[in-house]
Amino acid sequence: VNSLASDRGAVMYENVNKKKIEKFLSILDGFKNAVKAIESIKDPFESPMLKRITTIGMDFPELSEKLGHFSRAFDHKQAKEKGFIIPRKGVMPAFDAAESKIHDITRKLDKFLKKAQAKFDDRKIKFKHIGKEKYQLEIKKDTLKRKEHLVPSEWILSSSA
Repeated sequence: VNSLASDRGAVMYENVNKKKIEKFLSILDGFKNAVKAIESIKDPFESPMLKRITTIGMDFPELSEKLGHFSRAFDHKQAKEKGFIIPRKGVMPAFDAAESKIHDITRKLDKFLKKAQAKFDDRKIKFKHIGKEKYQLEIKKDTLKRKEHLVPSEWILSSSA
């Protein structure tokens, strides 16, 4: 029952994020349409006030650069579908650096797994994620019995089923 409740919570949270993304994209579209409407006014108004509020750069702000940034910064369709924004490469250097680190670490973990599989001569060894404990090696009992002398002393048996 707890698992079901937490799953519902996750779904509800995802729905909230999707709604926020949809609103954000709708607002961006609204700004784009407002700029198009202002740009479509060919003859300036004679009234000084109307002229100011319908002239980009006067009382109506210049939004093209910022709207262009958000148009290029991420995939709008993907954001709407998934409920979160993934910046495109080059938009956020810190995000790009984090992605690169994750890729490097994942590559090292894959290399570690392949070494463990070779060391124990068992291609069925894999990573297991149990709760908050990620990247635990899952090694069959019979493999451990046959190759017990190869188990490093710093390894800890966390569970056996």
